[in-house]
Amino acid sequence: MINSVLVVDDSSAIRQFMDQSLGELGVKAVDTCADAFSAYKRVRLDPHRYSGVFVDLNMPGMDGIELLRALGETEYDGGVVIVSAMDPRVLQLAVDIAKNHKVNLLGCVPKPIKEWELALSVQKMQCNQCDCSFGKGEALTEEELADAIKGGYVLPYFQPQVAFPSYQRIGFECLARIDLPTKGLVCPNDFIPLAESSGLINDLFITLFEKALPQFMRLKSMVDNRNLTLSVNLSPSQLLDKNIPNYLEQKCIEHGLELKNLIVEVTESQVLEGVNKLETFNRLRVKGFSLSLDDFGTGYTNMDQLRTLPFTEIKLDKILSQGVSNDRVSKILVDAICQVSMELGMTVISEGVEQIEDITWLNAVGVQNFQGFQFCRPKPFSEIVRWLHAWDKVVAG
Repeated sequence: MINSVLVVDDSSAIRQFMDQSLGELGVKAVDTCADAFSAYKRVRLDPHRYSGVFVDLNMPGMDGIELLRALGETEYDGGVVIVSAMDPRVLQLAVDIAKNHKVNLLGCVPKPIKEWELALSVQKMQCNQCDCSFGKGEALTEEELADAIKGGYVLPYFQPQVAFPSYQRIGFECLARIDLPTKGLVCPNDFIPLAESSGLINDLFITLFEKALPQFMRLKSMVDNRNLTLSVNLSPSQLLDKNIPNYLEQKCIEHGLELKNLIVEVTESQVLEGVNKLETFNRLRVKGFSLSLDDFGTGYTNMDQLRTLPFTEIKLDKILSQGVSNDRVSKILVDAICQVSMELGMTVISEGVEQIEDITWLNAVGVQNFQGFQFCRPKPFSEIVRWLHAWDKVVAG
C-alpha cells in the first residue's frame, strides 16, 4: 500500500484527475503542487515523506527538468514518474538526465493519462518501497569472485517453465550460483553487482553458459518437447559486446540447439540506452534467437517501447504475479499487458507464481506459461533431473 504521493502539474484538471485516480488505486494520501518550486520545498523539508512524485515537464518558472535535478540533490529516495505530453525524444532525454542525477525514475506516463499506465506506476512504487530482493548474505571480494570463476565454483541452476493448464514443460531458465568450500552457496545478489563493476561479468557468463548448455541438452533429451527452450540473462555490458551474438550462435551450433530455442533475457532498463546495445540486441533477433523482456513492471520503460524492440516474450515480474487474483491494480495492469502482447504476437510468461488462484486468473487473461515456486525452485542439474521424473509421475496421475 502506498501511503503518500506528490503530484506536480500546473494544470488544475490534471491535479484533480490524478488525485481521484490515485485514490481509487489505493494511495492513501495525494498531495498536489501547481509549480515545481513548491514541490521541491516540500520534498526538501522531508525527503522520506512521499513514496512517489509525479512530475510534469512543461511548467512555468522552475520546469520539470530542473525539479528532477533538484530531487537528485536532495537525495530523495522515493520513486519518480514523469507525466508529460512532450515529444518522445524529449522524454528519453529527461530519462537520461534523471539517471545522471541519481533520481530513482520508475517510468514515463504520456498524456492523455491511461488508467493502466497509472496503475503500473503505483505498482512500481510499491515495489520500490519493499525489499523484493533475494536476500543478502556475505558478499564476495573481487579476488574471491575471480578465484571462483577460475576454480570452477560457478554452477548453473535450472528453474522449469511450465504451460498451464496442460502442465507441459516448455523450458528452463539458467540461473547462476557460486558454491565455495569456505562460504557455501552464494546467491546472485552477493556477486552479480561485483561482477558488473569489476569487469568480470563476461567471464562469469561464459563459465556459466558453457556448463549449462551441455547439461540443458541432456535435460532436453529427457523431455518430450523438441522445442524445449533455455533462457539465459545478458548484462548491460554484454550488450555492448558486438561479438556476443556470434559467440552464442557458435555455441548453439556446436551443441545442436536451434537458435530460436535459446531465449536471451534482458531487463527493461538494459535495452533503452545507446546505439551499440540496440545494434547487438537487434542482431540477436536477426540471427534467430528469441528475446525476452525480463522483470516487466519494475523498470522505467513504458509499453510503447514494445513496438520498437523485437521482443518475442514478456516476463511479468513477481510484483505483478503474486496475489494478482485479489489485487485490483495488478489485474488492470496485467490485463492491459496481455492485450498488447497478443496484438504484437508476443508470449507472456509469469514469474514468481506461488498460488494456484493467481495462476488460474493469469491464464484466463492470456498468460500461457509460468515459472515459480508453485512448480519448482531453482535446482542444480542432478536435482532437476529428479524433479523431472517426479513431475512426470504427478502429471500422469
